Amino acid sequence: MVSILLRFGRDRRGFVTLFVLLYCLIAFAGLIAEYFRIMDLAQEAEFVLQRGVNLSIVDTLLDSSRRDGILLVRRDDVERRLRDYLSGEANLDGSYRRLTRDGDEVWRIEFDRGGITVDEENASLSVKGVVITKSIMSILTGEIRIPFSLSSRATRFDSY
Repeated sequence: MVSILLRFGRDRRGFVTLFVLLYCLIAFAGLIAEYFRIMDLAQEAEFVLQRGVNLSIVDTLLDSSRRDGILLVRRDDVERRLRDYLSGEANLDGSYRRLTRDGDEVWRIEFDRGGITVDEENASLSVKGVVITKSIMSILTGEIRIPFSLSSRATRFDSY
């Protein structure tokens, strides 16, 4: 192996070929690392959102109808609870952004227009939108948008 590398080093064409191959290998490894970083951020954002959606439904069930076996929620209460969770317990700022300690944006959530839908009679909540992040590689400029669609529904189980 070493003799092959030394032979490439003596030959000018071989050195250029070796340099190009190494550059491509390093660039490919960087792209793979960036892909997994973005997927990790998307999974983190989806976890935060799914927890918020579930808590919003569970915390806002109307107790008066629960005794009768009917699961009802109020639209305003559910939406308020989701927004309170995202800006409070989830440690996102008012624009639903996850920030580093230095104040740099890691990712942010943007809901689609009409992307938060509440079904009051079935006690369910659905959210649609995108998670937006920026690449740390100079090759990938601009924003990376990862769509999401999550829902939660309260279900009653009667024990016999």
